[in-house]
Formats: sequence, C-alpha cells, structure tokens
Amino acid sequence: LEENVLAAENNILHYANHTNEKKTAVRVQDKKEKIKMKRFSKDPRCSIRGLVKRKAYGYDEDDTVGYSDELDLGPCRHDYPMKYPPKEGWKKEIDWYFFRKTHSEREQCFLDCLSVLPEEYIDDAMLIEASRMGLSKVADRLFNHFHLDPMYEPLDSAEKPRVVNAIQEAIRGGYAKIVKILTKSNNNMVIDTYGRTVKDYVLVAGSPIRPEQVRSVLGLDMPITSSRRTSQEKKRQ
Repeated sequence: LEENVLAAENNILHYANHTNEKKTAVRVQDKKEKIKMKRFSKDPRCSIRGLVKRKAYGYDEDDTVGYSDELDLGPCRHDYPMKYPPKEGWKKEIDWYFFRKTHSEREQCFLDCLSVLPEEYIDDAMLIEASRMGLSKVADRLFNHFHLDPMYEPLDSAEKPRVVNAIQEAIRGGYAKIVKILTKSNNNMVIDTYGRTVKDYVLVAGSPIRPEQVRSVLGLDMPITSSRRTSQEKKRQ
C-alpha cells in the first residue's frame, strides 16, 4: 500500500470528458485522501481512471475484461468480463449483456466512486452518461446531491450542441424512472429548443418508453392506437 501511495504522489488524473470541450488535470496532494480513494470500493473491477489502478480480476487471461468509454462515468470506470456464464448454462441461455448482474455492480461502483471523487471532477456531462447507461441511482445522486443540469448539452468537435441532453437520453433508452427523477415528475417540462415537452416525447407513436411505464411511472394516460386495440381484442378472444 505504501508503494502505491508513493507512486500515486506523482500521478495526475487526466481525463477528457465526452464533450471534447477540454481536458481536466487535477493533482490530489493529500496522502490521506489518496489512501481513502484507493480503498473506495471492494469491487476489483472498479477504478478511477489515472489515479486508482485496476486490481487483479481472478479471470483467465483469454477472456479477462473489456471496457468502453461509453460505459465510463467521467473518470469512474467499471470493467466487465468479456464472457459471463448464464445462470442456466451456455446451452440453455444466452449471455445477454443487460441481464448480467454486472449492471447492478457497475451502478454500485459508480456510487462508491462518487462518494470519494472531488467535486471538481464532476460535471454535467456525467448526468448524460448515467442516463445513457440507465443507472437511476447514479442519476439521482448526480441530480439531487451534486445539482447537475439535466438540460445541459455539451459541444462536439465542431462546436455544435449535442443531439440530446440527459432527459432526452433517458427517453431514448426507455428509462422512465430516470425521466421522472430528472424532471421532478413534471411531464410538461420543455426539454428541447423546439418547445416540446416530456409528454410530447413519450406519447408519440414508437416512443422507447413502453405504455405500461408511461402510465405506472410517469402517470400519463397512454392513448390506445388502432394497432394496440387490435392486439388487445385478439387477447380477449
């Protein structure tokens, strides 16, 4: 541990957030703070990019782990196994990524990371990232504790606004609970430059948020279209 602490004294946390606007470089000077950050999570796949190195994973070299910047939360990273054996075995089930228990493990990793991460590392782009991954507890923490802006639209390399903000990202992923959190249950909240509201987005035909969640989570009446009416009539028969 002492060697790790000494090695970390000259380690600067560099990371580019997904806005491509700027790079952040912050030096953690306090030795006690470094030790605290190194012990922030019991999950060996959980790390803070540039400061807390990955630990041994206990998996074979051939199928150890992978990672993607799309699955990072700022400098917080949670690696995942390239292959994850299904509960009923390979012959009876498929290794669906979003059905892995690693989804909940990733959320806990990021919550642990946020508990020790200095606030200067936390920015509005992280709320978009949490919405993209469907991490409702992380989105709640970022929004209600760190007061990040759900309407924030970072710039791309051409200095133009992104297509979506955190609320639109949650709608695009079908995450009704995150939409409810970020709008404080205000379905009439305007969420784009064209004056369209949450209600406009989720009630449109083909909305990623399913009708049952529109009703049970967002509390909106979902009109029954002709296609839905036909399918319901078939069920009654």
